[in-house]
Amino acid sequence: MARTKRLASGLLGLMSVVMASAVWAGAQPGPPPQPEQPAPAGMPKFEIDRLVQDWGKVTDLDQLRAEVNFKNTGTAPLVFLELKPSCSCVRPKLRGAKRTYQPGESGVIDLGFEPLGKRGATSYTVSIRTNDPSNAALTLEVKCDVSATVFADPADGVNMGQVDQGKSKEMTFTVSGRAEDFRATFASVSGAGYLSAKVGETKEVEINGEKIRQTSVTVTLNGKAPAGKFSEKIFVRHTDSRLAMQTVSVSGEVLPDVRPEVTMLDMGEVAEGAEFSGEFKVFSVSGKKFNVTKTTYSSRTAFGSPLSVDVTATPNESGDMYTIRVSGKGPKVGGLYTGDVVVVTEGASQTTVRVRAKFISKGEQQPEPKTEGKQP
Repeated sequence: MARTKRLASGLLGLMSVVMASAVWAGAQPGPPPQPEQPAPAGMPKFEIDRLVQDWGKVTDLDQLRAEVNFKNTGTAPLVFLELKPSCSCVRPKLRGAKRTYQPGESGVIDLGFEPLGKRGATSYTVSIRTNDPSNAALTLEVKCDVSATVFADPADGVNMGQVDQGKSKEMTFTVSGRAEDFRATFASVSGAGYLSAKVGETKEVEINGEKIRQTSVTVTLNGKAPAGKFSEKIFVRHTDSRLAMQTVSVSGEVLPDVRPEVTMLDMGEVAEGAEFSGEFKVFSVSGKKFNVTKTTYSSRTAFGSPLSVDVTATPNESGDMYTIRVSGKGPKVGGLYTGDVVVVTEGASQTTVRVRAKFISKGEQQPEPKTEGKQP
């Protein structure tokens, strides 16, 4: 019985110690509570195996294809927003027409390029935009060096420059081909018939160490072309059936037989009410007689002041030159005055001559301010 009492007393003492320890531990300050941290948001990451596709040396008949590989190495879906080429000759396409790629998923951009019609070093781009915030916009360069199967020299067409009206002019260009039996066979010209083209001799030449076949073509501008700029096309047929006719542009300008000696007539400064004048010559380059049928002055300045300008034409003894005199009185409104002197002729050529004219009025009256819209 005494032993039982001693055991119960020991248990009670042990429980008291445990409870006291618990109370002491609860009284000690612990670490401050930490706020809950949100889980990091997933983000896509676009990785591409190259940003330059270089096919090197190719011919314009090649059908160029390439695969550009990419992968989403991020933790959220990768979405393609744009795949845009700088030229319709470049054809990029996501394989399977798929636009969304899950984390860890790979894909392929099928790339095509049509070099037909290109010549020499060629470079285009493909704009790639995705929802990858760290790499939202990339540029894929597409390039190659194209050897044309059939080509013309000059490559940018024939420029005949300026030709006096009534004069003819000839120029020669070449059409070359890489086929062993290549030759140009016929040439025709668009337009009103002032240009003609004739196929000449074909021979073998060496260009950059390569032997090719080359045909000369002569283009002629006859003396009946009217004054003004011209631009036409020459279509050259040839023996390479893989390609269509070669098209060559021809441009130039026919200068009128009757023309002014200046393009600008400067009559200087003039006081208000004082007379001003200036003159220039209009002449026939070929020395042919012509008549001036009309002369006018068209003002380009509107200062709100009446402006009277006279234009007269006086022929020389042989009739192949006129002196054009422009005169008037200084206006009240000061400032720079400009206009066009227009001379209409007939005879040597039906020509309208225009010469810009200017003078400075020293009139004290200020120009009226320009206003827009309705006034109150």
